[in-house]
Amino acid sequence: MNGGHCPVVWERACRPEELGGLGIHNLETLGWALRMRWLWLSKTDPGRPWAAFNIKVHPNVTAMFAISVSSLVGDGRTTLFWKDRWLHGKSIEELAPALVPFVNKRARSRRTVNEAMQDL
Repeated sequence: MNGGHCPVVWERACRPEELGGLGIHNLETLGWALRMRWLWLSKTDPGRPWAAFNIKVHPNVTAMFAISVSSLVGDGRTTLFWKDRWLHGKSIEELAPALVPFVNKRARSRRTVNEAMQDL
């Protein structure tokens, strides 16, 4: 050790052995992947026992999930009107950012496409 500094570059140690690393998993990356899986499962299988819990997720994970997933509307019961990317691969938040501040935060995070179409 050299004054609290490790002589091994962590990024190099996390490389696969074939690329000159030690094959050690980067726990930060694995943690982000696990949190993305929680977001995916809460979106696709809301019947799971823990789906009702408000699980804290790093903003980077939420952003990565948002740009990685688009929705097919179907009956619209599981597609969020404001947040999901269901309209030409974009969300309403992306298409009309000036409108977003005028919408209740709870409605932005919970209102589905099905509910929005019922109000027409």
